[in-house]
Amino acid sequence: MVQKGGIESGFKHVEAHDYRKRLLHIKGTTKNVVVREVPAHVSSLNKGDVFILDLGLKVIQFVPPKAGAGERGKATQLARALDDERGGKVEIQVIGVSDNDDHAKQFWDFLGGKKDIPDESGDDKKIVGKKRMFKVHEGPGGKVDFSEVNFSKSSLDGGDVFIVDVISEIFVWCGNGSSKEEKKQGFTLAQSYLNKQADRNKNIPIVRVMQGGENEEFHASF
Repeated sequence: MVQKGGIESGFKHVEAHDYRKRLLHIKGTTKNVVVREVPAHVSSLNKGDVFILDLGLKVIQFVPPKAGAGERGKATQLARALDDERGGKVEIQVIGVSDNDDHAKQFWDFLGGKKDIPDESGDDKKIVGKKRMFKVHEGPGGKVDFSEVNFSKSSLDGGDVFIVDVISEIFVWCGNGSSKEEKKQGFTLAQSYLNKQADRNKNIPIVRVMQGGENEEFHASF
């Protein structure tokens, strides 16, 4: 996972305070839910979608009453995936708009203080953002092709590398039979792909995963 830091932090064991804190916005219908990182501020919230405040070893789900079933389900799945990824050490809490306990206070304080928030942020059926997948394949002569394929787990081929864009982060999935050059180019192409999108946050994680070693967060993206 690529996060802010440098040589001093790059080779140390990751403790709780080293996790990059972030606010995730979960929006959509049961058939199409998008997770994206948004500014960690109260102005990003609304009463119609679900939000996850990721604090490393504590995850707070903000579930307002107007949130849809698909959004609630995806938030629960994602929270469990984060817990799995971090060795089952994550404390998961769920709060609502009217809650005033210590978990709610921590949530609102982190986002700048509790304020009135809008009812909705747009039609769930017209969410902005499309999950995409690209195949990185080395052909005859060592030429590496980069082409879009159908966003589906069935599109993954163990002989190649795939760039899987799930909006909130980008996975570079390396098949067990992929070539050394495909693995090398996969990460570079993923970074180049992200840099070319003017409307995207350039600090979203780019995560390399190996075939057979995928975590729950990767599986939850499909």
